[in-house]
Amino acid sequence: GGGGCRGADEGRAGPARSGLEGALELLHEMTFRALLPGGSVATERLVVLAELRDDNTIDSRIAQCYYKQVFNESRIPRRFPIGREDHLFLMTADDLRAFYRQHYHPAKMRVFLVGDVDPAAAAAAIEARF
Repeated sequence: GGGGCRGADEGRAGPARSGLEGALELLHEMTFRALLPGGSVATERLVVLAELRDDNTIDSRIAQCYYKQVFNESRIPRRFPIGREDHLFLMTADDLRAFYRQHYHPAKMRVFLVGDVDPAAAAAAIEARF
């Protein structure tokens, strides 16, 4: 499987790129070409539930306190990205596709780039892709 993105298993024009270009390619697929088939959603639901259960550690609780301090003005401290367990059980593939259509587009995206890169070249690559 390829995570429900077009080109993950077929139709890709050559090998996947690495580094910044590879990361931007994946972001572009997530933004514009996610298919979200029902079977993949069911499989990934189990993975996310396992991550949610495994993340109840002292490290995650410290991180949540940190987020409350650093990101207090955002939704992150009150609505952690992985979601609530009850919501994960209720979400259908159709619900997820509707959420995707509503929320996953460039106008609502922010790209944070950290690393040893040329800022001007990185900005140009991001603008060219999105």
